[in-house]
Amino acid sequence: MERAFRVMYKGEIIPRRVKLILFAVGIVLLLGLAGCGEVTAEQHVQQGDAHFGQGQWEQAIAQYTRAIELDPELAAAYIGRGAAYGNKGDNDEAIADLTRAIGLDPLNADAYYSRGVAYLHKMYYGEAIADLTVAIELSPEFVLAYCGRGLAYERSWHYPEAIADFTAAIELAPESAMAYLGRGSAYEGAGTIADAIRDYETFLTLSSDPDLNEWVSRRIHELED
Repeated sequence: MERAFRVMYKGEIIPRRVKLILFAVGIVLLLGLAGCGEVTAEQHVQQGDAHFGQGQWEQAIAQYTRAIELDPELAAAYIGRGAAYGNKGDNDEAIADLTRAIGLDPLNADAYYSRGVAYLHKMYYGEAIADLTVAIELSPEFVLAYCGRGLAYERSWHYPEAIADFTAAIELAPESAMAYLGRGSAYEGAGTIADAIRDYETFLTLSSDPDLNEWVSRRIHELED
């Protein structure tokens, strides 16, 4: 079963299905979809995904909204719009849409994951942990759900649980730089500095983000002093 794969990175939630359809949707748009017959709700979702993949949140929201107007029971439209709202920082709107999506499709791991991330951004850590736990139960190899829940645990000072979640993410995705960064932060919070430095150093070998790399490098030096 195909499911969206959302990437939590610097606060963003990016659906993997966006990448899979961008080329096809681009061709449709170039050919002038409107001139080939009435646009369906599903096609508006695809157009929304195309805008989403380009970081065009307002345009994506407009397309998802049109899909909802045509088919108020289309869970994918609420998930996409909720994720777009989340990336804009409109977390209340994101939660409302994702709650509606869960009502329509209660076994959708992506909806729980995305709502959990929105709760995480609002610092509602208990709610975030609950949603991310459901996402993991529905999709046990959902790496980013482990990372998200690990971050919620770390921010609420539950360091052993955070370490366990980030470790699970690393076991599933050994090249996940963000999982090492999260676990390093949890180790640091727990006072196991040698382990924190080790994970931060591993992060630097995997990350291509210059800003984060600079911060982590400084943090390593501070911990070593």
